Amino acid sequence: MWINKLTLHDYRAFKKECTIELGKNITVIAGMNGIGKSTILAVLTNVGELTGQKTINGSIFRGDFADIIMYDEKFDTVGDKASVYFSDLPANLEKYKAAKKINFRASRHKASKKEVKYKKISDSNYYSKISKEINYVRYRLIPKRSDSSTAKVIWPSLYLGLSRLAPIGEYDSANTKNIPKSISDEILAVHSEILSEELELDTTTMLNVDVGTKHAKATINSQNYGYASNSNGQDNTGQIIESVLSFQILKDKLGDDYIGGILAIDELDASLHPAAQNKLFDWLLKKSLYLNLQIVFTTHSLTLLEHISDSRFKKEDVIVNYLRCFTPGSIKVNKNPIKQFYRHDLQETYSKILSESQHVSVYTEDEVSRMFLKKIISMMKMEKDFSNMKFFDFNISCNSLIALANEDYRTFETHLFILDPDLSLENDDSSLKEYISKRSIVNFKVNQPISNVFVLPGNTSIEKMIWEYVNNLDSNHKLFDDIYLSNSGINPKTIKNMNNGQDTDKNFYKHWFTDNSIYIDYFMKYWINDHEAEVKKFCSILKKSYDRIINSLGDNS
Repeated sequence: MWINKLTLHDYRAFKKECTIELGKNITVIAGMNGIGKSTILAVLTNVGELTGQKTINGSIFRGDFADIIMYDEKFDTVGDKASVYFSDLPANLEKYKAAKKINFRASRHKASKKEVKYKKISDSNYYSKISKEINYVRYRLIPKRSDSSTAKVIWPSLYLGLSRLAPIGEYDSANTKNIPKSISDEILAVHSEILSEELELDTTTMLNVDVGTKHAKATINSQNYGYASNSNGQDNTGQIIESVLSFQILKDKLGDDYIGGILAIDELDASLHPAAQNKLFDWLLKKSLYLNLQIVFTTHSLTLLEHISDSRFKKEDVIVNYLRCFTPGSIKVNKNPIKQFYRHDLQETYSKILSESQHVSVYTEDEVSRMFLKKIISMMKMEKDFSNMKFFDFNISCNSLIALANEDYRTFETHLFILDPDLSLENDDSSLKEYISKRSIVNFKVNQPISNVFVLPGNTSIEKMIWEYVNNLDSNHKLFDDIYLSNSGINPKTIKNMNNGQDTDKNFYKHWFTDNSIYIDYFMKYWINDHEAEVKKFCSILKKSYDRIINSLGDNS
């Protein structure tokens, strides 16, 4: 039995209904912080329990929403919140309290719990156990069944939260528990393989260390170091291995009564080297298939997500759900994104989350200039490189742009001014060259990393430049083989037929550009391809100036 789908609504990040599909064996939940990944794990492990059986470290096979999610009296409301859908149900539904779909509602209850701590007794190697009752409001997620029962599914569930990652040294007390040697040896063998450790099984044992948290630490005790010297990565790996092997022992005990279970792990990759993360995933997938165990984990690891993308398995076995939020309360799920998506979304987050005051304002002469610059950036695949550019949709003369850049530099030092190609300093009649010459400006830099003023590639107006380009193409040029253009009837002859009025219309190039706007994007594409070296040089220098501005904005934040 396994959960194939979960829907959430009206709860924290999931104000609007959100549907998450799950893999039969492994489900990966990824995305930015604060987007509801832990909430998903809490709901999933709240579904089932198995009484009368315990894990290797003595925990019960039960997940409880209230133990994972802290109640917020201001925002957490009661009422319907979630629905869980199952596949491969057992024949005897009543025996396991199973159903194809179970709805859950939230409720509030007054409760008390016992808090247990161990305190070291002075001048001895013993600890005293300290217990006290704590009153609190319990926020529960309860099944809504047709028979009014609130019983959970009889299905073993485990949740490993981030509390497992706190170093042993941060606790005031600890109580060790031995693990049977046969189990200890198996844990150590897997442990050694995943972390590439050299362990002598004859002199090394696994210990569970009770530090007063829900799950005991899983530590290595060897002749070289004791449990207190274990790294977070060693302990994290040990707890995960123990949890999986607990299901293996359970499967052997229950025989035909075993119908699988669910294990949820928050931040699987935490404190682990990238190679160890990948090995751990591979081992989890193998054990999941063997044990009919559904494993759901969260991660922020780029290398792990890319490893999963490169791995081969049945589509149903493993699903990656990448959560994104563009509007508060509305979570979007990207199922099984392509490998490149992770790098763009996880690695390049900084440029996306710069504050509004940290954008780079870009001023151009008109819409044609903006269109040409955006096309260049797109063709060079540099959208991410310039992701925090802000274009202003108004027209301003080249003389005004130059004056702003030069005469009020302190105000506009974090802005970029993009001029049309006809202002190129290589042109004898360039008004920009004339402006600089008349004012004897020495420090006015153009198209340099230290400047804020750039002239677009080319040497004449964009409209005229594109017209000259298409009208001088060889009939065998690739442009005429373009599917869109050829299907639109564009060929050398029709290009010439577009030139009516050339001799009489003083604004011919602008009118030609406007009249043929449906083709301009394609004409620009081929112009950029044919002038790649010039365009690349322009983009390279522009990028250096852009980065300089971004860095200065960051320093002032």
